[in-house]
Amino acid sequence: MPASSFNRETARDKLATLLTTAMVGTPAIAQAVYNYKVRKLNAQSPVVTVDSSGSGRNRDKMAGGWDTSIKLTVTVFVLWSKDGSGWTEANCEDRLDLIEKTIADVLLDHKSTSQDATVPWDTIEFDGDTAQDIYIEGGLLYWVETIPVKARKING
Repeated sequence: MPASSFNRETARDKLATLLTTAMVGTPAIAQAVYNYKVRKLNAQSPVVTVDSSGSGRNRDKMAGGWDTSIKLTVTVFVLWSKDGSGWTEANCEDRLDLIEKTIADVLLDHKSTSQDATVPWDTIEFDGDTAQDIYIEGGLLYWVETIPVKARKING
């Protein structure tokens, strides 16, 4: 039987789908969720991206497969403020906090296959502290938060 190792793309796509369901539409707390790094935001805000950040594979000799840890980075871009639009620094901070909380809720609601049979991982969780920075594009200033996530699949 050929091997079928756990694929980062599978985990990345599923997490992006779950985040889209939680954030885009109703209630609309993000304008878009992408399952890859975006090169340009094109004045969209808030935007969430999910991208691959590495993996670790340890041989599980008893089960005959890999104990695989997939590392993902969830990045949140929120417009800091925009003159004449009514969007303020306070709105930016509030939205960034709400999106981070929503990501935490999604991870808790879909943390394992025993809780949600549709997820490709055995477990998923935060993988350390988040980090914040700024990003400037087209004269617009964005507040950015990066959130490290780790999905684990045993014998995958």
